Amino acid sequence: MLKSFQPCGTFEVNAGGSSFCGGYAMNMNRTALACVLLAFLAAVAWAQQRGTAGLYGQITDTQGGVISDTTVILTHVPTNQARTSVTNEEGHYQFRFLPVGEYRLELERTGFSRYQQKGIVLQVNDNLRLDIRLEVGGVATEVTVQAAAIAVETGSPTLKETVDSKRVVDLPLNGRNLADLTLLVPGVQPATGVTGEWDGNAYGPRGIKRFSMNGSRQNNVKFTLDGGDNNDNLFNLNLPFPFPDAVQEFSVQTSNSGVEIGKSSAGAVNIVTKSGTNEFHGSAF
Repeated sequence: MLKSFQPCGTFEVNAGGSSFCGGYAMNMNRTALACVLLAFLAAVAWAQQRGTAGLYGQITDTQGGVISDTTVILTHVPTNQARTSVTNEEGHYQFRFLPVGEYRLELERTGFSRYQQKGIVLQVNDNLRLDIRLEVGGVATEVTVQAAAIAVETGSPTLKETVDSKRVVDLPLNGRNLADLTLLVPGVQPATGVTGEWDGNAYGPRGIKRFSMNGSRQNNVKFTLDGGDNNDNLFNLNLPFPFPDAVQEFSVQTSNSGVEIGKSSAGAVNIVTKSGTNEFHGSAF
C-alpha cells in the first residue's frame, strides 16, 4: 500500500494503522525542552557554588563514637536565617551553598549536653570542616564555644586568599577602584600588553585593571561576580569591579584551582556583593 508523505507535526497512518510522525515531533520537542531546562539548572547551581561557602563535619562523643540521626542547626547571624542538617549513620553533617558571613551552630541530643558554637565566619569559596564532640549530660547543661579561626581547609589543594570586608573598607583606594586590592595577594602583579595598559586607558572601559598571576598572561584569569561571569567576551579580560560599598569580600585563587575555572589556567578572582540584613544600613563618601 502506498503511503502519502505529510510534513512532521501531523499524523501519518501506515498499513498497520499506527502513527509515528506526529509522535516523533512531540518527543523531539520534549527532549529539546528538557535539555534547555537542565542547562539552565546547571548554570544556576554553578553560579551558587561560586559565590557561596560550605561547612561540614562529624559529630562524636568523648570516646570517639559517632552520633547519628542528630539535627544540626546553622544560623546566619546577619539575617537570622536557619538551616538544618541531620547526621548520617557515620555522624557526618553537611551544609552547602551558604551565603558568606558569620554563623552560629547549635545541636541537641538526648543524653548529651546542649552544644552551641558562635563566631563561625565563612568566606567566599570556603568549604571548611568543623568536627564536634558532645559531652555526656542533660539537655539543661549547655556547652558554648566562641569560635576562633577554623583550621585551614584541608579538603582542597587550591591556594586562595580572601580580601575581607574589613580590608575593603579600611584600606585607602586611589579612585575607589577595588581592583587595586588584588595586588595584596602574593603572586599577583599589574600587567601590560597589547590588549590594554595597567592604567586602563586602552582597549576597555574606564577603570579596568589588568592582572598577571604567577607570570601568566593577563587573559588567563577568570573573574566572577556573585558566581556569574565577569570577563569581557572580546579579550577575556576582567570587567570593572563594583564600588567598594557594594562589595562584601572577594577571593583570589592563584594555584591549583578546580575544574570549574575551566580555560583560565592562571587563577580566579571571585567577587561577592553585600546582601540584605535585618537592620537598615547605608554609607556615604
